[in-house]
Amino acid sequence: MSYSKIDVHAHYLSPGYKQFLKEQFNDMGDGVKTPEYSIDTTLGIMDQANIEYSYLSISSPHINTGEASSTLELADEVNEYASTQAQKYSDKIGFFASLPLPYVDESLKVIDQITKENVAAGYTMPTNSRGTYIGDPSLDPIMKALDDNHAIVALHPNAPGVSVPNVNEDIPDPILEFFLIPLEL
Repeated sequence: MSYSKIDVHAHYLSPGYKQFLKEQFNDMGDGVKTPEYSIDTTLGIMDQANIEYSYLSISSPHINTGEASSTLELADEVNEYASTQAQKYSDKIGFFASLPLPYVDESLKVIDQITKENVAAGYTMPTNSRGTYIGDPSLDPIMKALDDNHAIVALHPNAPGVSVPNVNEDIPDPILEFFLIPLEL
């Protein structure tokens, strides 16, 4: 039996995201060295694993710079990069747009823009953005906008806003987040 493989959890590193990882995390986001990346990396993995189509999204750590306008700029940059790749390789690549969470007005702007352009398959949301979890009532306008647009939303684990030293040393924080987030909803 032959079947097609579709990868809905593939990551990419735009130039702006790589710079963010360098500036904010000394190239060690979530304790992992930032890898070299180009779209050829994704295409090579797809070819090697016989994956017909991949949906790209930003990984952890989330794009929050700590300030609304620069987080919006980074969201625009990562989304533009992914959109360009999706258009260039439309038979192989789609993407989930990133939102500048937890900034509500900025996130609503991105949702409006992405909806009008109709370029993304959906949105990716981190389990939290610098400690603001997706179940936080302050994010309700964002959730409503996504719901009103019948958006597909992919949740991605993200390290918590505060990590306690010497706790869960064997389990990476983003993985732990993935299992704890249902408690927030």
